[in-house]
Amino acid sequence: MVSKVIGYKNNERVSICQIKFSSGEKVLVSFAALPVPSIKIMRLLFGIFPHTTIWEYRVPAGTEEGCDMLIALLADQKSPAVNHPLDAAIRKLLPCMSCAEALEVLQLAEASAGAAHRRS
Repeated sequence: MVSKVIGYKNNERVSICQIKFSSGEKVLVSFAALPVPSIKIMRLLFGIFPHTTIWEYRVPAGTEEGCDMLIALLADQKSPAVNHPLDAAIRKLLPCMSCAEALEVLQLAEASAGAAHRRS
């Protein structure tokens, strides 16, 4: 079984999706544009209720182009471009087989982005 998106809603009021990993674990991915752009991935209890935060990233206050920064953090350079942080997060998470693997992948992306930011 491969990981897959089992729910998706992205409009002017809400940007969320649910992913079921091949391990059977389910997560909720939530993007918020205000007060600062941020993305949060939460493990779902019984596959329904947000239970624990696996990973969260908030764009530093005062950073312009916050959504673009999130897309760059999550984007895979080998894949076609995406226009929304939620879609970038989905692409980053779908190859993962579990919450633990997703956390590793996201922490690596965050560390790589931090290192690139320090070099510039």
